[in-house]
Amino acid sequence: MCPNAARTRVLRRFFLPRLESGRTPTRSRRGEIVSFRSGKDGDGGPPSGQGPPRHRPLEVTVGDRGVEGAIRLFKKLVLRDGILRDLKRRAHYEKPGDRRRRKSREAARRLRKQRVRALARGERFD
Repeated sequence: MCPNAARTRVLRRFFLPRLESGRTPTRSRRGEIVSFRSGKDGDGGPPSGQGPPRHRPLEVTVGDRGVEGAIRLFKKLVLRDGILRDLKRRAHYEKPGDRRRRKSREAARRLRKQRVRALARGERFD
């Protein structure tokens, strides 16, 4: 433990900004300030924009389209949100290096698609 650890803790307590609840935020390993909301508007998880995105529950009302139509719509929503793809991907552990490679492949694929669509519209894509 660092010899100045107690002093650092005291200084942090006084010089870090306070949250709405009066608590001081915690710091992540990389040093950025992280706060976890709980209570009035938070769900106890990471704030928006941090951590893995959470899917909100899908809800389909049957209405006048019937049960078959509602099931079709539900399948379309699940496919569009990528829920099944995430489930299949998370079924097995993915090494960090494999994850980085997959992410870069997906980004390159998205970029290629954007280029093709822009060229099809007659726009210039840089």
